Amino acid sequence: MCTMESNLMSRVTLLTNCCTAMGEAIGRRVGMTGSQLVLSDPNPQRLATYSKQLSDIGIKVHAVESVVDLSKRNQRSILLNEAKQAFGRLDYLVANMGENNIRGDLMDMSATHFDEVMEKYVTVPFRLVQDAMPLLEESRKGCILLLSSMAAFTPFLDCGLYAIAQSAVVAMCKALAASAASRGVRVNCVTTGTVTGDGSGALWDKPCEQELKKLCAMVPAGRIGQPRDCAGIVSFLLSDRAKYITGENTLVTGGVCVRF
Repeated sequence: MCTMESNLMSRVTLLTNCCTAMGEAIGRRVGMTGSQLVLSDPNPQRLATYSKQLSDIGIKVHAVESVVDLSKRNQRSILLNEAKQAFGRLDYLVANMGENNIRGDLMDMSATHFDEVMEKYVTVPFRLVQDAMPLLEESRKGCILLLSSMAAFTPFLDCGLYAIAQSAVVAMCKALAASAASRGVRVNCVTTGTVTGDGSGALWDKPCEQELKKLCAMVPAGRIGQPRDCAGIVSFLLSDRAKYITGENTLVTGGVCVRF
């Protein structure tokens, strides 16, 4: 069951941390546009439930329930090997790194906190890209999509470490794009802001009703975004319609970025 935007037909997309709100929206959208999906998530039970939901609406899915920690090289190898075995190829990598759960004043953060945040949002996606590059290069249609947050440009008071990591993700996109271009692989980034379920830990991530009204008044679009607003951009950037786009950072903020 595919939409008119079916130029992902028969392509294979690897999506990590697929059971976050953002991951679920991206998987559904990319799958509905015709791509076959290889899915991983730290929670095998949620992964099994989500993959069944996608299969029930006609999306071809291979869920790798044995991979729960992408910081480990052998786990990344298993994931990529299963993608190759299941579908014979890999065309797209969407490196969704999940939700931020370390908050507080930046000066109170320990070295352990720093290392944990940087590993999660910078080291792991970088290593995953390195490991996946041979398959993506072989595809001749290869594309990598990183996800960042508006915190990269306007740090939140209690999400300082997250902001540092998100800035690094944006820089990593550009550096990877320059390196991967000669291999025929594109690299882009989607930066979210004022989107519920974006995993940032910011006010808009899971706003209460009182906060929601204040936030909506700040956004030129007049509402808080939904993960599906970002999923459409991801689908487009993966597609052949974006084949001349690489090294770019696309902001999905409802226009709020113009006020900072």
